[in-house]
Amino acid sequence: MQKTGRIIAGLFACALALWAVQASAATESISRSFNHMTTGFPLSGGHATAACETCHVGGVFKGTPRACDGCHAMGKRVIATPKPNSHIVTDAPCESCHFFA
Repeated sequence: MQKTGRIIAGLFACALALWAVQASAATESISRSFNHMTTGFPLSGGHATAACETCHVGGVFKGTPRACDGCHAMGKRVIATPKPNSHIVTDAPCESCHFFA
């Protein structure tokens, strides 16, 4: 009886591992084939190399910030490199001085 339980547990563990590998491969395939240009937010610079989950927290795509300070400011839902303390004091939007990245 104990041997049967170990065999079933082993088969379950193998099935679970196989499912995890397939799910990961499917997600990776989708992210590679997705054309981000269709969203009106083309990926360039650091955005091009970031994992999808960096911006799309919890797999939520709607409502992802488009403005720089939506992510690059302290206390935001998406955590990205914030404006450094040494930055000049300004109320101007980031895009007025910085190129879209």
